[in-house]
Amino acid sequence: MAQFSRYSDSLRRLIRLYIDYSKLTLAEKLTRLLSIAALTLIIVGLSLIALFFATYAVAELLSDFFEPYWAFLIVVGFYCLLILAVVLFSRQLIFNPIARFLSSILLNPPQKLPDE
Repeated sequence: MAQFSRYSDSLRRLIRLYIDYSKLTLAEKLTRLLSIAALTLIIVGLSLIALFFATYAVAELLSDFFEPYWAFLIVVGFYCLLILAVVLFSRQLIFNPIARFLSSILLNPPQKLPDE
């Protein structure tokens, strides 16, 4: 009976270790995912501000050669073509990279088993 108790205690300890290891792995993966998301939001926000000023500068430059409303319409047409290209190639540009990134974070097997 004492041997059964010893095995039972060892099994409970092993299960606790695996649960703790799973918690640490989840925390690591969530930290990586949330830090990448925060960095992406910051970069996108700053890029949008820069893009606004660059767009206005290009439109002002084109207004030297065209009427101002035509210059702004040319810039708008460029962005419409860019949006169309992103929509047409959304799987290659957006969905596949996100799927690869998430699967690399979530599905990578642990490198080694936890030590006691």
